Amino acid sequence: MEIIKDFILSERKIIVIGQLPYHDEEIDMIVKELKMYYIVMCEQLSTASAEPIDAIVDIFEDNSAIENIDMVLSLGNTLVSKNTKRYLRTKKISSLWEINDNGIIHDTFMSQTGIIDCSCKLFLKALLRLTKENYKEKQTEKTGNADNEISQDILKTLWDKAMTHIEMCIDDYVPVYSQMLAIRCFEQSLEDMEYEIEVHYANSMEIRIGCLYSPHYIWCNRGVNGIEGSVSTAAGFSLTTSSMVFCITGDLSFFYDQNALWNNHLKGNFRVMILNNNCGGIFSQLKGLNIPDDIMKYVEGRHTATAKGICEQNDIGYMAVRDEEELRISMAHFLIEKTNRPIVLEVFTSPDDDRQAFVGLKKMIKSKF
Repeated sequence: MEIIKDFILSERKIIVIGQLPYHDEEIDMIVKELKMYYIVMCEQLSTASAEPIDAIVDIFEDNSAIENIDMVLSLGNTLVSKNTKRYLRTKKISSLWEINDNGIIHDTFMSQTGIIDCSCKLFLKALLRLTKENYKEKQTEKTGNADNEISQDILKTLWDKAMTHIEMCIDDYVPVYSQMLAIRCFEQSLEDMEYEIEVHYANSMEIRIGCLYSPHYIWCNRGVNGIEGSVSTAAGFSLTTSSMVFCITGDLSFFYDQNALWNNHLKGNFRVMILNNNCGGIFSQLKGLNIPDDIMKYVEGRHTATAKGICEQNDIGYMAVRDEEELRISMAHFLIEKTNRPIVLEVFTSPDDDRQAFVGLKKMIKSKF
């Protein structure tokens, strides 16, 4: 309780929530309320009340006024956003406490003060309760009225302004035909569906783009960041639920795990969207990886494979998409068509267009803020 009180009284403070092992609607509601008082950095792998934190760090890195942070509370497991981890590692953090119930020290941000032995949910509930009590006491003391608008410190004011700007840019930005456009189209189309959904994203660019557009909780195999097993995990998940289960995966991740479809028990509630740009495109976006093209083709794992034959041999419905018009038509079938077996939608894109789309959004966000 003393640490929570110290956090409440601190001026520059941040809550960081990494991946949580399952979707919990109660945590969603708690996080949503905590955002009224504090900066809460979290992704869709932790809660549906997440925001595009990877994008906001690009803005904050250029703000030299924010060098010192009084206190950070860290909960949950890994973060997808390398920007967030790098950003917090460069700041002077006076006090950083990790909340977990296993006693294992991680020190992700290289500033750890200690560990609080408690479950994430119990801690967040206690933090929200004490925050509300403290806020009411402060407002009553100052004005005799506990219903005034919540006050914000400078750091949170900057954060809220930047987040509003980023969300507007994401809404307004229409990428070229690319992996980003495919995920944007998928997530927007899901909003009109009336059935229950569960969405799995594979690692690499898929999960990064998913965190930009998804308004819901995301399932993803994180940890060592490998691309293996994403389709198998989603396939097994689909056998345990009546919800529609979607798996958004890159080409290499799918081909590594293609035997996930070699299963006669899979049903029509399992849908896979493969984003096939014939390589591991993320490697071309890594800073400092200056490799000649004749060597880069091996690093990226360039290929000419498609999923059509794999689907045919496993009695899986298959659709191929090669432009924006085909994408929108096929997406409707992908989401709505009723079948007894899974459906695969393979979206073929160019790695250059994929790179242009992703970089274009980042430039728009930074140039207009």
